[in-house]
Amino acid sequence: MARSVSILGATGSIGRSTLDLIEREGDAFDVVALTAHSDVEGLAAAARRTRARHAVIGDERLYPALKNALAGTGTQAAAGNEAICEAAALGADWTMAAIVGTAGLKPVMAALRQGKTVALANKESRKRRGRRCCRSIPNIMRSSNAFRTKIPPASGASFSPRAAVRSGR
Repeated sequence: MARSVSILGATGSIGRSTLDLIEREGDAFDVVALTAHSDVEGLAAAARRTRARHAVIGDERLYPALKNALAGTGTQAAAGNEAICEAAALGADWTMAAIVGTAGLKPVMAALRQGKTVALANKESRKRRGRRCCRSIPNIMRSSNAFRTKIPPASGASFSPRAAVRSGR
């Protein structure tokens, strides 16, 4: 049975590495959602290759370009930060959270609330850096416990996208 996956930050280096591994596995994964901030071409190409159900671009001004790029594919296009949070909350078996910076905190929380596996490649979600982030770290850890979410490591010197993909099985 295929495992469902969402990749938040699909066009960045970790997102692309994760996509590469998922694509190598063939039908082992069902891609629920892919997100990107502004790389419409990269996002649309990844959505077409993986037959993603949803593709979300963070920059709302780029929605028409994404919608056109996905016309006829069956992938639902959306745009904006709220749409990224909604994509994170679609309940994939596991989510790779690779959105850069504090922009990734709300989508991480949305994914954690689903009680599934969330691989954190966003250091702001894992470390206490900056005043704004410090308040979010305890919330993330409490949420992971409250919703019985698994959080495998997904960045740093020991990070392997392959391990993150396997941890979601």
